Amino acid sequence: MNFILKIQKGIILFSFMLLVSSQSWGQEASLNKMYQAVRDANQVSFKFRSFERMEKGMTEKVMNVSMTHRPLDVEINMLSPNKGTKVLYNANKRSAYATVYINLGIGSVPKDFFIHGSTIMADTHHPITATGFTPIVNLVKSASKKAKNEGRFNQVFFDRGNVSLDGRSVHKIEIKDDQYSFTQYTAKSGESVNAIASKMNISAYKIMKINPQLSKSYKSIEGQNIKIPTSYAKYTCLYIDTQTNLPYMAEVHDEKGLFEKYYFLDVKL
Repeated sequence: MNFILKIQKGIILFSFMLLVSSQSWGQEASLNKMYQAVRDANQVSFKFRSFERMEKGMTEKVMNVSMTHRPLDVEINMLSPNKGTKVLYNANKRSAYATVYINLGIGSVPKDFFIHGSTIMADTHHPITATGFTPIVNLVKSASKKAKNEGRFNQVFFDRGNVSLDGRSVHKIEIKDDQYSFTQYTAKSGESVNAIASKMNISAYKIMKINPQLSKSYKSIEGQNIKIPTSYAKYTCLYIDTQTNLPYMAEVHDEKGLFEKYYFLDVKL
């Protein structure tokens, strides 16, 4: 009888392991399709709708974007707010500056702005070099790597399958980091907030906001002890278009709630 019970327990355990393994494989397969689709979308245009929590509250922006990823070449035409404003960026020309045309028309004079400066970064979480799908892909890859290293992938990533959103078929994936918190970090030689954010795959905007003593994200803060989040987000909900395998919508939360939300509409490859 004990022998039979052991066999039954073994079968149950083996079945559970197969189930967990298949769930993990399914989630990774969906993510890998998205990664590949983003890599293949070297030239793409779309309407971008963003919601970002800034110091004065949630801000909404709508713009038409045309871009080439390699080498990075971006054209943004604002629809709301600041309708008529155009922003151009080309990594091969002046990699540290973007050209802004305000109120396009006769007599419109372009101005160059430092891409990490306070003027062009005044109402956004990300610089123009992070236009497109890049921030979403980096967030997901970072969360996946962290969860795997901690042996918690199936406790962090949840594949909800295909659902309908705004009348389209999308694949829903949730990322729940219940260990999201804050820690202290001492900046190494030559490190800026931007460099730390890039290395740790966290938000430079977030670092600046929780460390009010910092003034410029691009200046070296070598030796300073700062507070940083342990990951980019506490909760992320990602919807992947089942036709293109590209992100359709991403909703990102931190300890206070909604941090940023992005829609990629009318995507053309």
